[in-house]
Amino acid sequence: MTIYRGDVFKILLILLGRKQMHGYQLIEEISLHTDGSWKPSAGAIYPALNKLKDKKFITLKIDEDNRKIASITESGRLYLLMNDLDINFLNDKFMDTYRTRIKDHLSKIREFSKCIYKESSSDKKEQLEAILCNTAKLIEDLYYDGK
Repeated sequence: MTIYRGDVFKILLILLGRKQMHGYQLIEEISLHTDGSWKPSAGAIYPALNKLKDKKFITLKIDEDNRKIASITESGRLYLLMNDLDINFLNDKFMDTYRTRIKDHLSKIREFSKCIYKESSSDKKEQLEAILCNTAKLIEDLYYDGK
């Protein structure tokens, strides 16, 4: 998964458009929204927050615990509105992560299934067929659950 600098700025603005947060909260919120697939470092977040502050898209204020609390400004909200950015941008950005992981799993299944089919005894082939049949049934049940 590739995260571009511009994406970091957009993601921070989107999250700050929902509520004010300090850097660690932003890191945790991003990790939560990406199901842990991306947990940015402080070295990625704090410089981005400073650039957003320089552009007048956010303000940074020190709270009683000596943390920098970031809040979106009207200019920041306008930027989100003009660029049609909302939480869906974040969800869409990281949905590819799931697709990639699922594609990787399917590729491994295909690869090992071919190896077993070509190189193994009929007992292993029968075990493979049972595993694939069971897996297909589980996926089908998952698909139809709640429909």
